[in-house]
Amino acid sequence: MASYLNRSNASSSSSGRQRKRKSIDIQSMNYESLKMTVLGLDKKPCSYDIKLPSGIKPYSVQKLMIMRVLQSYNNRLNSLIESPTGSGKTLSLLASTCAWLAEQKMKRHQSRDECPRHGIKRNYTQTQSTATNSSDISQNGFKQDVSMISDDGEKIPLRTKTLNRSAMEITLLEDFDEDFVDESEFKKPLPPMEEVEDFDEEDLSSFTESMLTGEKSDSTSKVPECTCEPRVVVYYGTRTHKQISQVVKEFARLPYGQDGTLKHTILASREHSCINERIRGIGGDLAAHCRDALNAQKLEQRCPYKDNMRGYDRSGQMRYFMRKSGAADVWDMEDLVNTLSVSRPQICPYFTSNRILAQDADIVFTPFNYILDPVVRRSSEIYVKNSIVIFDEGHNVEDVSREAASFEFRERDLYKAIQHLESKREKNTKTYGWEELRISLEDHNELLVGSNKDERFKMILNAIAGVMGKSKDEAPNILVEETLGHLRPSGFSIVPLEKFLYFMDFYSQKDYKNAESYRCNVNFILASRNDEIPATSMNRNRHYANGRSKGKSSYLSQKVVSDEDEETFQEIRTGYNAAVRLWCMIPSVAFMDAVSDARSVILASGTLCPTDTLTTELGLDFKLSMEGKQIIPNDQIFASVVSRGPSNVNLCAVYKNVSNEDCPFIAELAQVVLRTCQIVPKGVLCFMSSYRILELLYKHFQNNFGIWRELQRVKQVCIEPRRSAELTNQVCIEPRRSAELTNVMDEYEAAVNNPRHYGSECTGALMLAVFRGKVSEGIDFTDDKARCVICVGIPFPNAMDDQVVEKRKYNDIHSRASKILNGNEWYIIQAYRALNQALGRCLRHINDWGALLLVDERFEQKSRIPDQKEFSKISKWVRENLCAYDNFASFEQNLKDFVEKREKKSIPQEEEKEVSVENNTLPPSRKNVRKIHPIFQ
Repeated sequence: MASYLNRSNASSSSSGRQRKRKSIDIQSMNYESLKMTVLGLDKKPCSYDIKLPSGIKPYSVQKLMIMRVLQSYNNRLNSLIESPTGSGKTLSLLASTCAWLAEQKMKRHQSRDECPRHGIKRNYTQTQSTATNSSDISQNGFKQDVSMISDDGEKIPLRTKTLNRSAMEITLLEDFDEDFVDESEFKKPLPPMEEVEDFDEEDLSSFTESMLTGEKSDSTSKVPECTCEPRVVVYYGTRTHKQISQVVKEFARLPYGQDGTLKHTILASREHSCINERIRGIGGDLAAHCRDALNAQKLEQRCPYKDNMRGYDRSGQMRYFMRKSGAADVWDMEDLVNTLSVSRPQICPYFTSNRILAQDADIVFTPFNYILDPVVRRSSEIYVKNSIVIFDEGHNVEDVSREAASFEFRERDLYKAIQHLESKREKNTKTYGWEELRISLEDHNELLVGSNKDERFKMILNAIAGVMGKSKDEAPNILVEETLGHLRPSGFSIVPLEKFLYFMDFYSQKDYKNAESYRCNVNFILASRNDEIPATSMNRNRHYANGRSKGKSSYLSQKVVSDEDEETFQEIRTGYNAAVRLWCMIPSVAFMDAVSDARSVILASGTLCPTDTLTTELGLDFKLSMEGKQIIPNDQIFASVVSRGPSNVNLCAVYKNVSNEDCPFIAELAQVVLRTCQIVPKGVLCFMSSYRILELLYKHFQNNFGIWRELQRVKQVCIEPRRSAELTNQVCIEPRRSAELTNVMDEYEAAVNNPRHYGSECTGALMLAVFRGKVSEGIDFTDDKARCVICVGIPFPNAMDDQVVEKRKYNDIHSRASKILNGNEWYIIQAYRALNQALGRCLRHINDWGALLLVDERFEQKSRIPDQKEFSKISKWVRENLCAYDNFASFEQNLKDFVEKREKKSIPQEEEKEVSVENNTLPPSRKNVRKIHPIFQ
């Protein structure tokens, strides 16, 4: 705490030298230390000092996880890590990763010193030999007029900066890593990341020597071999932006970001970081509007927040500016937006985090799709070669990977793009379909995505990026602007072309072997409600195995685009929007394209099992794996199968049993939910296998006033429909939109925390949701927020869904040749992984307690069969506690006994001793007053 007070006092000083930021003393922050030793590739032991928050004593499962992570990094291996909820998975991942990365940075600095090509001794010797009698050379061999930029932004002579390697100070040779260079260098445009990655070490040595000595390097002289350790960046992926905030909060508890050992940044979408109200107010595609504003010629149409970044194009400058504006050393996206939206000048948070701060970031927090989606990855300049990639909550990485390699083209979007491009070219020309284009290029041996595609494909992508105006932060070229300005397509026009190029790249890889992984689906969507038409006659699946259609040219190839106004647009089917979907059936296409060059890949989750599909379909060899044990005592867990209801009606959530809201299954399910809510206090989560069952259950509650009134009496009413706002507000129904979900969660938590505000007999709230929805994944329902989780049915994917049908067919055909699971095995695993994820919403730490109810007689049937493969796919810690009762009365009595026992033993939990993000990581000026930007309200 004293460190921040010192920094605050230093900031108020008028002297530049006195305002220099002081580092934080780690010892004064009382971090726990955990010593770990693992073997490296050379079989030599490597010791690491793992720093943990004060008062934290790691569980055995945490120690095992830390050991597996260090083994993976040291030996360049990939790992599958499952650790049950509440075991400190995220903190363990971060602590082990940060400790390894800090040690790696120190080794890299040491290797640079000892490198025969770039080492200090070599440069010192050569500099002395060329300027022995020169008075402008200091003892360290540097010219005195060579300057550096300190942490407070001041220009200081290099000779006044002591080279203390133990403190990991900066030398001029490391300016590419730490951005400490001469002030004049800031005026130069930032080179693309590709150039930095491909920068030749020999060129770096020659450039450094010539800059320091003033002499031209002799390119013909023999250059010693470079022994420098490569730079390693950690990409920490999460499923959602909200989960990033939770991870950053854990990162703030560790010393590595607080003392400046490791720098971080966050890759976030414009929806979460844009502060330009004019652009946000346009509506539609925010990214396309942003690109148009960046390329606008008129000043009033440009983005002032992006223009204000001139002069802050280096990460060192930007981080100093952020600290001066009140940002903490460890910040999340909300902190960054709040800081830069009121700074002077106001600066774009999106380009700050995604471009500037990414230059020197050691840890990059990002959603999955920024790593796996090729379009997003390239635009965000993510290069994972020799990097560490972590997928936290990675149980969904298969689905994300398949989506990343799948592309959708809608009729209206294509029409608008073609119409816009038509206006940019000469008249009386013809538009060819993609099949004709590919055949023509192939016949003329000019196919850009053929066997010799690498250089040509890179060339055309760079050319397109230049025409699009994606020249990073370089100053606009006036000649190019005048020459190509009228040819540059708009943002919404370039998106279909960009998606198609990436599709062709995936499609043609491995000499078109990937072509077998694709299916083409043509569908019609209601233009008004965005609902798909269920009629099978309008869903056509075509398999392109040889890169060419088996039929005649498609509608998109034959359609003549009108040069008239868009009002002349005619739909293929009136009232519907046609969509062409190119589905990828195997996740390894996108996954291996993204991470094949990574140093190590960690796939971690609280519910990773069953792992069969992860090891077969991702295409990556996972050498290490672990399945952690549940740390919560068994007497705090009540897990039961509910096969019959109070009326002794068998409960089986299959389609034939769910006909209407008054069918026996729905009526019996309503009684089970009601009686459970009467017994269990505080929050109750109820997950259904489909929206259809959820809606029928809700209608049954409404149509039976007695049941509905009794439910309202004990549980707060919080109904939020999927699309309509006309229903009452007593039971929380999970919405499909994120904005609605925020309101529902606020209502739910308010009822759980203060039930008496909603009725004298109210004990909490009930949340109705579906498997695979937003509520079932990624939201932390700690303590009273989830004292019971009810899982209704087995959440198999929709067997009639076109994509599911094609996926099962694909796996059946390729299961033997590609060594993947067959279609039925894949189908079953998807169900139990979703079930395990929903069960994991309850029991979040070692002092937590709760009940888990599996409402379906099929669970009881499967549990009676020895070595039943399906039943073994339920998480091990659930199976070990699962029991079944002969009748509902026995179940009800045992549940009452469990709740009463836990309530008697429950005492006010002492707050966990931890480094509070709000109290200890924010500077004093931001502790009491924190202005929230509207996009986070």
